[in-house]
Amino acid sequence: MGQTVVEKIAQAHLAEGPDRPLRTGDVVSLRPRHLMTHDNTAAVMKKFAAIGAEGIHDPRQPVFTLDHDIQNTSEGNLGKYREIEAFAQRHGVDFYPAGTGIGHQIMVAHGYVVPG
Repeated sequence: MGQTVVEKIAQAHLAEGPDRPLRTGDVVSLRPRHLMTHDNTAAVMKKFAAIGAEGIHDPRQPVFTLDHDIQNTSEGNLGKYREIEAFAQRHGVDFYPAGTGIGHQIMVAHGYVVPG
């Protein structure tokens, strides 16, 4: 049986895994061209600081899209959003503020995700 479309895409971006065509159930490590994080970027920033990281290896890879808690206009949430934006600016990461749209759609609409 041939590979599924998901197996073919994973095979094309394989960083680590079996030295044969991938099959369902294989454990792999992938290197995606882009990855998206949203309001949870605040937690990622804390981990970044905790491990002593000083920079992002490829600042074109991550994309920050704020879309999960935009109805929360509390000062705490707005402050978190400002911190995320400042972090993105410091590191040269593409940033889409609250109100831009749904993060997964932003990834498609702005060309971060393409067929294959």
